[in-house]
Amino acid sequence: MPGDTSATEWNRLLPQARLPLLVNPEGGYVQNCNSAPWYTNLHAIIDRRQFPEDITPNFNSLRTQISLEMLEGDKDLSLEKILRYKFNTKLLLADRVKEDLVRAIRGQSVDGVSLDEAAKVLESWDNRAAHDANGALLFTNFWLAYGKKTEHPYAVAWDEKEPASTPKGLGDAEAARSVMAATVKTMKEKYGTIAVKWGDVHRLRRGNIDVPMSGFISEFRNGFRGAPFGDFGSFRVIRYDEEKDGKFVARQGDSFVMAVEFSSPPTAYTVVAYSQSDDPNSPHHTDQSALFAQEKWKRVSFTQDDISKNLERSYHP
Repeated sequence: MPGDTSATEWNRLLPQARLPLLVNPEGGYVQNCNSAPWYTNLHAIIDRRQFPEDITPNFNSLRTQISLEMLEGDKDLSLEKILRYKFNTKLLLADRVKEDLVRAIRGQSVDGVSLDEAAKVLESWDNRAAHDANGALLFTNFWLAYGKKTEHPYAVAWDEKEPASTPKGLGDAEAARSVMAATVKTMKEKYGTIAVKWGDVHRLRRGNIDVPMSGFISEFRNGFRGAPFGDFGSFRVIRYDEEKDGKFVARQGDSFVMAVEFSSPPTAYTVVAYSQSDDPNSPHHTDQSALFAQEKWKRVSFTQDDISKNLERSYHP
């Protein structure tokens, strides 16, 4: 919307009473992963029609949906479970479309390229962008190209009446076969195989460390009927840039992460993807980066006793 006329001048703020609000909803959680606020809790969906229409686009990203899946699927959460869930590398998109995709390509051949091998790789893949995943690179490369090829990527588009179970299904089998054939050909030329381990190609590099990295997100941009294109439904979001050696290096996404249990004193764990120090000579230039890549945490020291046990040095001015 143009912002250079008096008609669109910002001259007041919406009061809190006119903003979406939930207080102690059923299910005992609130969550948001940069989607519309209406689906913060599936037990208490907010009626968006009670608010200005331009307050936010109406969509529920697949990342938000995997957040809801974890919360709804486990009624007995603990801090230990939360620590594991934060590093969930499942691509929810694969849960929604892979079965249809395998069915569409099995036994097929396009331009002399057999798609049976791709079907087998995808069938044996557990739908995760984990270090040792063999099908994740094939699937993500395929989907990014497929999204540019077709106007109907899904059999069922996202529907606000089913905000946590749509979109789903493969919408264009013919385009999928064509794109998969091109993807197989390109990957074999580049890697020699389509069964490439995710961590062999996706790396975290900082200082003298160069280690396998898990997680994925593509660049968000408009597409797929209002939902952000490039949303693979990974809760562990990492965006990569390709470097000269052909490896994809983590550049954006999860960075500072903190999980807290409000005990007395609080119990908390943190990790910083880019570590604590900018000094390449400091041991803290890479230590947390290594933890982050390994999907591990460090305990936060709250009490004087905890701090004393973990001191590297102390001094008086």
